[in-house]
Amino acid sequence: AALAMSTPFGLTGQQQDATELAQWLLDQVGDVAVDGSITQRCFGGKFRTTVVCSGCGHAQEKVESFSDLCLPMLDARSEGEMGGALSVARLLRAFF
Repeated sequence: AALAMSTPFGLTGQQQDATELAQWLLDQVGDVAVDGSITQRCFGGKFRTTVVCSGCGHAQEKVESFSDLCLPMLDARSEGEMGGALSVARLLRAFF
């Protein structure tokens, strides 16, 4: 109860955004964007995005840190196409 009241969300039993609460909790432990922090080591990851010009072939790469991923939920049609039960691994494959 004490933790719930110390959050900026109030947590009075009403519906809350779980992603925002998780991000707030991770920020209380340590900054996930700081290399070597406890939250970066346990919960962090990095995206590497490469954009290639179709005209000249020049490539530009960008690396970004993250602490959470909002994965798309697959509908019944795509679930049947991919085969098997819905899992985090399948959602990650669909995301990337």
